[in-house]
Amino acid sequence: GPPRALPHPPAITGTHLDAWAMVEYAVSALQVHPEQLVLLGHSIGGAIAASLAASHARLPMSLCSSRSFSSLVGVAVQLAPGFFGLPAASPKAKVMRRVAWVFLNLTGWEYDSVSNWYKVNGFKWIEYASTDHIIPYELSLHAVVQAQQEKAKRGNRGRGQLRVIQLIDAANTDNHNRLLFETEMLQHLEMMTEAIGRQQPLPRTDQALHHAV
Repeated sequence: GPPRALPHPPAITGTHLDAWAMVEYAVSALQVHPEQLVLLGHSIGGAIAASLAASHARLPMSLCSSRSFSSLVGVAVQLAPGFFGLPAASPKAKVMRRVAWVFLNLTGWEYDSVSNWYKVNGFKWIEYASTDHIIPYELSLHAVVQAQQEKAKRGNRGRGQLRVIQLIDAANTDNHNRLLFETEMLQHLEMMTEAIGRQQPLPRTDQALHHAV
């Protein structure tokens, strides 16, 4: 199994504090009900948003993970040799993958988004591009969750509906970082509207935030 993690470095702690500060400001200062909040994260931001939503599952916030990975360790282990120009099948590449695996697990950068996904009780959906050149599709959050959902269905252990927006695989385009096309944005806004509309309002916003911490 993974080695015992060291205390999270400031960079990891800071990302979570930054994300939570936005939620706290929206709820406390702007008086927005938690059920009207949608945590939207792109790429590693999707992992941060999923981690935050899972950590505060008592708050009825919605979650959108856009073009994100199932596990940062999985992506880094596969791509690490290429960062240093090493052939994928070389002995040095094997060593590099092992080093990346150990380092990320020890420092707490593993970001297991699949586990966090299932901890989120609110409305949630995934946006993905099958030709994402940064995150290989087989390592994407959608690919892993979809495979688990299909396996659960075959065993009559359904985990509920998987809401998905498949982005257009545009040729000669950075499908990981590009802006959403018009049709995609319309789908995204429709999902946002559904997410907010399905939630039940809470009587005391500040009280709900306090109890969720």
